[in-house]
Amino acid sequence: MGLKVVVFVTDQREAESLVTLATGLGDHVTALVVGAEQLAAQAAIIGADQVIWAEPDDQNPVEAWAPACAAAAAQAEPGLLIASGTPSARALCGLAAAKVRAGVVPRVTGIEHKDGQLSLQASGFNGQVVQHYQASGPVAALYVGPAPEVTATTSNPAAVEPLDAQPVNLKVIDQIATSQGGLKQATRVIAVGRGLKAKADLEMIDQLAKALGAEVGCTMPVADDLHWMDVERYIGRSGQTIAPQLYIALGVEGAPQHMEGVREAKMVVAVNTDEEAMIFRTADIGLVADLYQFVPALLQALDR
Repeated sequence: MGLKVVVFVTDQREAESLVTLATGLGDHVTALVVGAEQLAAQAAIIGADQVIWAEPDDQNPVEAWAPACAAAAAQAEPGLLIASGTPSARALCGLAAAKVRAGVVPRVTGIEHKDGQLSLQASGFNGQVVQHYQASGPVAALYVGPAPEVTATTSNPAAVEPLDAQPVNLKVIDQIATSQGGLKQATRVIAVGRGLKAKADLEMIDQLAKALGAEVGCTMPVADDLHWMDVERYIGRSGQTIAPQLYIALGVEGAPQHMEGVREAKMVVAVNTDEEAMIFRTADIGLVADLYQFVPALLQALDR
């Protein structure tokens, strides 16, 4: 029996790239869409064999549909679940993975299905390690790799089926804007990676940010693994995508997932003790230096 794939769609990028990825891997693709109806139509045009759709609203956010999506995913009997790294998509995929007893692989950058064997490639330790997996049972991939280009659409798209279930009683009762939103509008951004040795050292970074009139962001591991900063602060393909005039990366390796989030930056300055760090391949200015020497020296120079 061929590979059955379930892909979760919550935004336009997922409707295009993830459905394209899924159709290139599976013999039957089910797109579970929680979003505007046009996203469901897009998934069908790109080539999903089955499209099941629910529309969130102010009373029923995306996450409220997770149990219903998990049940629909289980009915599809998938060998592969695919979702992006966004919080909403992870919520849908995570519950579905538990429902079908699938292993979950985060930060997947490549998937291959050949001769009945499913293989995955993932990025670990802020891009310093590439991990390879082979799956003998159902597996869920949180995909952060390159977005496949949509090269073809079908002239006979699948019908869009409403999700035949109700959302759970989960409501958004308040939304409060926080300073994290400043990353999007900031003309100067400083980001820290695993080169930062301790959470307490963020105070030094905050001092530099104040002196430069900059916002502070981070790589995914600093937020997701270490929990030193809020997840709204991490920069990358599945996090914040920014376009500052100046981007200073301190102790950042420069994994592709992270650099996708700063591709519109006008000037990238990288400071890293590893002269082979990937970020030096794309930085406009690269300094092989210890951030613990660089930051105090820059603060002293700015104070003159």
